[in-house]
Amino acid sequence: MTGILRSLAVAVLAAALHHPAALAAEPQRPVTLTGKMACALCLLKLKDATSCATVLVVAEAGREVVYALADGPVTRAHDMAACEKAVRVKVTGTVNAAGGAGARRVITPTRIERT
Repeated sequence: MTGILRSLAVAVLAAALHHPAALAAEPQRPVTLTGKMACALCLLKLKDATSCATVLVVAEAGREVVYALADGPVTRAHDMAACEKAVRVKVTGTVNAAGGAGARRVITPTRIERT
């Protein structure tokens, strides 16, 4: 009987550790992405852009991936530079998926360097 309870406890613990809510609590690690920073509306003319928004376009696995830059002091210090022309940059920060499947990824930058 004790062996069955111990096995059941291990199975419940393993299931809890693989649950998405348990994974979401894991701290995010900073990443560094290199690409071009541009205005989603003025330069890229993205169909879902209704106003100026700074994005980062990165080449991943042979295709372009667009990351929205989260609003904050680091983004605001650089966003006007990307409104009139694309700027090559290296962005360090944490990445989150915004919404469900197919939604644009969002990077919260802690540092933006021109390259």
